[in-house]
Amino acid sequence: MQGFAARPERDHLESTMGSIWQRVLGRDVVVPSDNFFDLGGDSIRALLVCAQVKAELGVRLSVNDFYQMPTVAELTTVLRSRAHGRPETSLVEIATAGHGLPLYFLHAASGEVMFLRWIRPDTLSRTVFGIRAAGFDLSVAPARTVEEMAERYVREILARSPDQPVMLAGFSAGGVIAYDMARRLTARGVPVPYLGLIDPPVPGAPAEHPDETVQSLMQARLEMLLGIYQLPTSFGQRAQAVTALRQAGVVPADYSAELFERTLEIWGLNAMATQLYRPDTAYAGPAVIYTSAAAATVPDAGTLGGLAATGDPYTAGWARLLPPDTPVRTSTASHLEIIRDPDVFSLIRDDLDRAEASVMAGQGSR
Repeated sequence: MQGFAARPERDHLESTMGSIWQRVLGRDVVVPSDNFFDLGGDSIRALLVCAQVKAELGVRLSVNDFYQMPTVAELTTVLRSRAHGRPETSLVEIATAGHGLPLYFLHAASGEVMFLRWIRPDTLSRTVFGIRAAGFDLSVAPARTVEEMAERYVREILARSPDQPVMLAGFSAGGVIAYDMARRLTARGVPVPYLGLIDPPVPGAPAEHPDETVQSLMQARLEMLLGIYQLPTSFGQRAQAVTALRQAGVVPADYSAELFERTLEIWGLNAMATQLYRPDTAYAGPAVIYTSAAAATVPDAGTLGGLAATGDPYTAGWARLLPPDTPVRTSTASHLEIIRDPDVFSLIRDDLDRAEASVMAGQGSR
């Protein structure tokens, strides 16, 4: 490798960071202004950088830092500030806009928020924070229940913005977490003018496979991943699967079995937590449900109460937990596509604007 093109006025921290990027990303040259994601970085490679920074410099980074400060130069400033004890957070700033209440967007079962990286400042015309699960850096144990996740995230949001109404959205399992967060926030007297549930499962619905465990969910996730890359699914140990994924170029050559196991564990824990979640009371605040083509029984857009009255099991399940006038907006996109559907996000933007207008109108009448 040709080495890291460090600026002469910078210290060894920046040079070391650049050299680590070279190794992890397989680049001959990295300059201080290079963007990690533009060079082919992803959450897996970010974890590898974190591990090597800890080993070489004794400072802990998190994957969240890469979202917020994705260049070598910016991450070097994080290293310096981390040495002074700056606390880590699950909040990842995805897009920054100069006006409006921010939207807090929950992770799905994977625990990651990479699916939000396509969002730009003008997508929703407001700042968007992704909320990422704890545990990817191996130093923090992952949460095991929806309630534990929701309480952690509520505290982080209130620590950041203690005097603001809170806008929430969640995709798939993240919708269930966002739902519990809305209940907790309103119980604390914090207004939640918008709760966007994007193709969420119904809490309390019968499990498709009632005998599932976290371990069986982890194994199913692994087999799905191996199947995508047309690799054998009959490995006796997961470490062997990691080796196969390395050889296929799916994960970096120095990606450890321990890191891979943790990503599977977070997915399994989150999926199981969603299945077991049973709210003890309904939520009375405003909400919107956005359904995909996967919710094939939902006939047309309407209200939750109206659609539930037709005998539709999906909306009937949510009608037990939300007000009957909750809007239901349908999409022809699949479950995985809905989170990137520009038409759906246009609806979300309009709903957010209406929700914020109602907040402003309420403040103006006081």
